[in-house]
Amino acid sequence: MTAAIDPRLRARRTEVKRAEGRRRLRVLIAAVTLAGLLAGGWGLSRSALLDVDRVMISGVGGVRAGLVRQAAGVAEGAPMIDIDPGDLERAVAGLAWVEEARVQRDWPGTVDIRVTPRVPVAVAPAGDGSPVLVDAGGYVIGPAPPSPDLPLISVPFEGEPGAVHVKAGPGLAVVAALPADLEAWTRSVIALPRGRVGLELAGGATAVLGEPSRLDDKIAAVRSVLFGVDLECVTTIDATMADLTTLVRDPLCLPPAPLQSAPEPAA
Repeated sequence: MTAAIDPRLRARRTEVKRAEGRRRLRVLIAAVTLAGLLAGGWGLSRSALLDVDRVMISGVGGVRAGLVRQAAGVAEGAPMIDIDPGDLERAVAGLAWVEEARVQRDWPGTVDIRVTPRVPVAVAPAGDGSPVLVDAGGYVIGPAPPSPDLPLISVPFEGEPGAVHVKAGPGLAVVAALPADLEAWTRSVIALPRGRVGLELAGGATAVLGEPSRLDDKIAAVRSVLFGVDLECVTTIDATMADLTTLVRDPLCLPPAPLQSAPEPAA
C-alpha cells in the first residue's frame, strides 16, 4: 500500500524543481551571453575598428624618426591589443643614441612613441682612430660628423656604440667644467700619468690639472694665466694646486727680436 503524500509537500517539491530549473536556465543564458561577448570582443579587437591606424613619433625627426619606427616594428593594421608598450620601449631604447623611450596606446588606433635622444658633449677616438660622439654619462652615441664642434677627449674607446666609455669619466668632468672661452683655447682633454688630467692648448702648451677634483678652481687658474700673462715660450701651465699655479717656459725658445727704428740716413 502506497502512503498518501500531503498535497502541500507535493507542491513544495514541484516548486523546488521549478526553481532549480530556472537557476540552471539563468546560468546557461549568462554563460552563452558571456561567451558571445568574449567572442565579439575578440573579433572587435581584430577588426579594422581597433587596429593601428598611425604611429606617432615625437622627440626626433628625419632619419632618426625612421630608425625609431624601424626599431619599434609596429605595422599599420596590426591589432592594438597586441601592442606591448614595454616591449616597444625596450626595442627603441636599444638604439645607441636613445636615452629614453616612452610608448602609449591611444585608443582606438594610435601608437605614440616619445623619444629622448642622448646629447653629445665630447668626441673621443675609437679603436680604429675614427671619432665617436660621447654624452655626459659616457655613453658612446655613434660616429662623429666631420669637424664636430665639440671638445676632444684623447682617451681611446674600445667597444661598440651604446656601450659606456668607462675611461672617459675624468675627461668628461673637465669638459663639463670648461667655460666657452677656454673651450676655444682647448685642442683636447688629455689623460696624464697617475690618473691626472690636463688640457692640450692651442699653440702646443699643456695645462696640467692634476687629479679631477676642484676643477672649477683649477680651470679658473688656467684661464687667468691665459688671459693675463705673457705666454711667450710657455710650455706648461701647472694648476695642480689652484692657489699656486706655476709656468714652465722653454729655455731654448728665442722670442722674436724687438722692432728697431730704421737708421738715420747719412748726411
